[in-house]
Amino acid sequence: MSTIHVVDPVTRFVQDVDANEALSHRLGAYSPTEVVVVGCLLCKLNLPIPIANKILHLAGFLTGFFEETDEIVQERANVDREYLRLAIPDEMGHETLQLEECVSLTIECISRDQGWASDDPHLNNTYEGCHSWIEFTIKDENGNDVMPRQDVCRNFRANSSYRHHMIQWRDPAILSHLQPGNHIVVYIRAIYPGWANLAKYARITVAFAAGLKDSVDTTQLLKTFLPTSPPGGNFITQGLESLVAHVGGPTACLLM
Repeated sequence: MSTIHVVDPVTRFVQDVDANEALSHRLGAYSPTEVVVVGCLLCKLNLPIPIANKILHLAGFLTGFFEETDEIVQERANVDREYLRLAIPDEMGHETLQLEECVSLTIECISRDQGWASDDPHLNNTYEGCHSWIEFTIKDENGNDVMPRQDVCRNFRANSSYRHHMIQWRDPAILSHLQPGNHIVVYIRAIYPGWANLAKYARITVAFAAGLKDSVDTTQLLKTFLPTSPPGGNFITQGLESLVAHVGGPTACLLM
């Protein structure tokens, strides 16, 4: 059974979690089209667009963006290398959608240190005293940091096995910086002689609540997705059946 080591962003406690369970917590797994269709179906219930948008958010109909890399790197101290970057797009992937708010930022990395340490052997196979780590920052469109760098995770000290770490932030102090045009940048770090950082995977996932624009004609828009009305003209019934048949719940279709 594969395991992902989930890092608490506040306490830094690391919990071993089944990989399938951990990956299920990646938010933003609906495509923009799916969000639009469900929003239009809600409006067919005579709900105002702002209320429909609120329901989309509360029900977990989130969309998002991700970038990932499987580049294999082996770096030694003193290293401060950019490994992965995600730029927040200016639009939400469908002309009728608008950005409501950022809901979460998730960063994953598979990495390890050099596999040995000559000092403090009692700290080996822990996260204490490891001078090899992953960190990130958020930059504006001009390349300036908008917040101090923060740790993603420390490597497991003096251990030659790669570990898959995941951390998810929902702190408004961080998410407020995830505006269109800004960049999330992940770095590989190591300091002091003998220390190294070896990485072979990283992923950045950002989940957003997106809603319909107030100017959208939801009835006409829904017809573009469901062009043929069934007997009785029940677009809602047809729409829900279409979602079950063609969407099947959350998909892995994120914007790139």
